[in-house]
Amino acid sequence: MLKRTALFALIALFLGMSACSKSPWVAKIDGKKITLDELNTLYYAHNKTYYNFKTNEEVDKIAGDSVEKQKNPLLDKTFFLDEVIKQRIVYFKAEKEKVLSDDEFKSLVQSIEESTTAQYMVKIKILDKIQVSDKEIEDIFNTEKAAFKGATLEQASSYIKQQLTQKKLSEETNKYVTDLKDKAAIEKNSEAITALSDPDISKHPKDGFLVKIDGKEITVKDFSEVYYIQIKNMYNLDTNEEVDKIAADPQQIARNPFLNRGYFLDEMIKQKIVYNQAKADKITDDADLKGIVRIQVETMALGYYAKKKFAKDLEVTPKEIEEVYMREQARFKGVPVTNAEEYIKQALKSEKFQKNIAKLISDLKDEAKIEKNLEVLEAKSDSKDTKKDAK
Repeated sequence: MLKRTALFALIALFLGMSACSKSPWVAKIDGKKITLDELNTLYYAHNKTYYNFKTNEEVDKIAGDSVEKQKNPLLDKTFFLDEVIKQRIVYFKAEKEKVLSDDEFKSLVQSIEESTTAQYMVKIKILDKIQVSDKEIEDIFNTEKAAFKGATLEQASSYIKQQLTQKKLSEETNKYVTDLKDKAAIEKNSEAITALSDPDISKHPKDGFLVKIDGKEITVKDFSEVYYIQIKNMYNLDTNEEVDKIAADPQQIARNPFLNRGYFLDEMIKQKIVYNQAKADKITDDADLKGIVRIQVETMALGYYAKKKFAKDLEVTPKEIEEVYMREQARFKGVPVTNAEEYIKQALKSEKFQKNIAKLISDLKDEAKIEKNLEVLEAKSDSKDTKKDAK
């Protein structure tokens, strides 16, 4: 609990920083400022993570590409600011209604901090090792030329480089995590782990530890709390029983291996090991990481609040499921309605969820007093162009 309290203190501190900053404000929501410095921290942190970039200058360069900006509108700082405002108004509303004080939400935040930190840690440790040569790009282009449908090497090079970087990043990540696992003292409670994977829920362990990492335990209670909360959040589910039902379906597990408790535990162990190393290396103090965590928390808060607020509106009736099944018979040809039921239910729930979120944001924007100071962004952009011209 102390860890969660400390994390929420950090988020509160981050949210309060704008009020003390001397940086000019770019937006106000009911008087609460979003400063230029804060926006830039979030903007660059997000886009460096998205593109696996190391510097802000790389983001600025790709943001100047109109084609790329069309593919990824979050490269447009004004658009990015609008998205931050949408998330922030919901966050403030959820905070005011004390929804974010729930233990469940705090557990989700803790999971987000650990997973995001682990991913960030891996990237900064290995990104410098990853190089993609012009020859590698040309070889891929020549081998798969038909897939690029008339595009030139120059036009395709950015995409190929990004794909090769991601492939190498994945390979190096596996090596790095394996190395950390080999160095860590890991003690597994094999009997409890085997019981945890039993299809019969009644045979699952109720207490004790599953794993010890350098002497620190992941207990059955710790695991169950994280597993159920994350899967419920992933599928917009309300109860543990709904999770158990999906997790018992082999087809669902094939689509999403995280439903498999054994797989989930293995990933949890990896995440804990990397997170512990990040804390030891003081990576958690990094400004970019704090920005990424904040974006993730506010995104998740939006969904969490909407799910709580619209719980009844998200319910799916048997009649709605049957209507979809009959309407899309060609799609479900040969599949019994009982087998398609869960898939249709999740699709309908997701559709209702998105509609309710859109309405929620629209209503809150109408209620809030939102001010923008876009001249600050334009002035900053003009300043950059001037510097480029001077060079």
